[in-house]
Amino acid sequence: MFVLKISFLAGNSLFINSGGEEVDDGKNHYHNDTSLSSFNLSPSEDWAYSYAGDYLWAKVNASTLVRNLTCEITNSKANIDNNFRLAPVSLTYYGLCLRKGKYIVTLHFAKALYSKSEDYSTSGKRVFDIYIQGMIVKKDVNIKEIPGKEHEERRLQFKVKINDGSLEIKFFWAGKGSLYNPPGLNGPLISAVSITRVPRKLHDWEIALIAVGCILFLLLLLAFMWRMGWIGDRELRETTVKIGERTFTLKQIIDATKKFSPKMELGSNIARSC
Repeated sequence: MFVLKISFLAGNSLFINSGGEEVDDGKNHYHNDTSLSSFNLSPSEDWAYSYAGDYLWAKVNASTLVRNLTCEITNSKANIDNNFRLAPVSLTYYGLCLRKGKYIVTLHFAKALYSKSEDYSTSGKRVFDIYIQGMIVKKDVNIKEIPGKEHEERRLQFKVKINDGSLEIKFFWAGKGSLYNPPGLNGPLISAVSITRVPRKLHDWEIALIAVGCILFLLLLLAFMWRMGWIGDRELRETTVKIGERTFTLKQIIDATKKFSPKMELGSNIARSC
């Protein structure tokens, strides 16, 4: 069991360059993920990862779990798809300090099958399952079979709701796929993780409240300008404000409210003055 220090500054997004250095693709900033330990909490303390298990037929050094290959990927951005992180059995990413709401999780998979260097995966099949928040969202994932054009990265997207500020993404090898090929073939593989918040749609009452607030602000601003003598009667008669389906001049509103007297009820005399 481990204890994480949670920051009070919750975020709306998180980008991790699995197996690669810190990088910026022009839109998003991807965190460095090159640690070789079985558990690592990021310096920013807003995400962590852990992996577990051993390869069946060979002992593999931890350094081989982080790879960088020169891939022939046509739509690769800022090299986030040229590297990847491997795990023997399970690999889990923890998103921390995320605001409550709906998010889209995008999983990027390097097309390492097209590496110009030694290709250790073309002769076999890598199969694993994906869990989000403890629920399986994709079973028997085979990177080769993810829809996409040849020599392009492959992506999977999932919608998720976060209520407690944390997100768990787990890749788990359930013993399927190739077992007897070169070490490192079985187990999950991931190149990058992107977590972005879905903008919340405003309710009708919120839109109405904003509209009323804008109208009141405009009225107060014009009243202040009139009191300061910055606008005269001509401007008052020509300046109009639309309230609902009706349009009033600023002078009508000032007269109806007796120069915005606090003794006047809002709207009680506007109708009579027209």
